[in-house]
Amino acid sequence: MQTYRYCEGMLRNSPEIFERFLPEVDHHTTGEIMMHPNFTQIRRQYVLDTTEHYAIDTFPGGWQSTAYRVMILGTLLDLYDAWDPEDLKTLPTLTRLKQTIASLGLTGSRLIDDFVRRLVQTGHVSLDRFEMDGRVRILRPSDSTLAWYGKTAASYYSILDYLYPGFGYSVASSDNSSFMKHQRISASGIFEIIVRFLAKNVDLYPFHSMNGGGIALMHLAVSREGVKNQDEDERYSIFCSAGTVSQGRISATFCSQPKRATSCRDLASMAKSLN
Repeated sequence: MQTYRYCEGMLRNSPEIFERFLPEVDHHTTGEIMMHPNFTQIRRQYVLDTTEHYAIDTFPGGWQSTAYRVMILGTLLDLYDAWDPEDLKTLPTLTRLKQTIASLGLTGSRLIDDFVRRLVQTGHVSLDRFEMDGRVRILRPSDSTLAWYGKTAASYYSILDYLYPGFGYSVASSDNSSFMKHQRISASGIFEIIVRFLAKNVDLYPFHSMNGGGIALMHLAVSREGVKNQDEDERYSIFCSAGTVSQGRISATFCSQPKRATSCRDLASMAKSLN
């Protein structure tokens, strides 16, 4: 309860996370979810599930996850499911992927080339010849990549199903492939909303380029909120297994900071010291 009260006070000073970026659709905002009285009970499982799905040996390509790689992969899947063979402008090509990603401002063309090349090398994506024009290559995700997406997305929806039973989230929390495909098709229409959201959270930019940055942010946030009974080795394992940050540096960063962060800026400052 003490953790919840602290979290509640910090969230009330962050009105932007209660903003409805898609007001025409009835949905729970980030702030509403985090303010839910049962969120602290499920948060630990959320962090562990997310850590598992974005670990090096699980994340498609076998590289460390970064915000821009996650965005590239998600956008590739969205474009593939949403394309219309009768409309050549919608073809999920490398060029269209770059054009879409460019609007988000997370990465450049070279890094997109590098990651897509890696996905092709590991068999997570294939470059298929377009039947109507042999000069064009289609980015096609593999079954294993689609399966990874389904399990990852289902873990998010399972948290919502726990917090809001009866709202229909159970359909998605069961890794329903048909639902996931329609979800990705719909997702392709909200890139502008993602851009607006990122623009309002500039303090989190250090996490976007940091290896395992999203995982770092969650573990830092959990640590700062005073969650008890979390094994220290488990907290640091995602960084140490990656080999990019030593456990000593991580431990020193945690221990040198005040016990409670007051804003995302505090967490961003900690991320910079880890990079």
